[in-house]
Amino acid sequence: VLDPDRWVATGDRVERVPEGLVYLGRLNDRFKLENGKMVEAGTWERRIKERIPPIEDALLFSDDGEHLELLLRTVDEHRVLIDEVRACLGSLSKLLEAVHHLPEEDWVRTRKGDIAREATLQALQR
Repeated sequence: VLDPDRWVATGDRVERVPEGLVYLGRLNDRFKLENGKMVEAGTWERRIKERIPPIEDALLFSDDGEHLELLLRTVDEHRVLIDEVRACLGSLSKLLEAVHHLPEEDWVRTRKGDIAREATLQALQR
């Protein structure tokens, strides 16, 4: 019988809270900017979705290592303004250059239903 409190390497980042565990994102949701700052994209994406409720999916990325862009999908095609997103990003807000609204069919998902980050970004580039 396996210990139910054991840690298993799944690639997920979680944090213990009194109520249990909080999902923080995937280990591969991190990227480094040219200035050396590590961006925990999954954490920021979760924060953006919590603070702007119409956002269903969010994917923060940097093509050039200097600026940030956000892909998002919203309920009923609600339009989110870049300043709304900047208000969620704290010190990263000045780096946000663009917000792209993508329809559901443009998101690539894993079998579990999570966003396949690299595949979605590659599909966007095509």
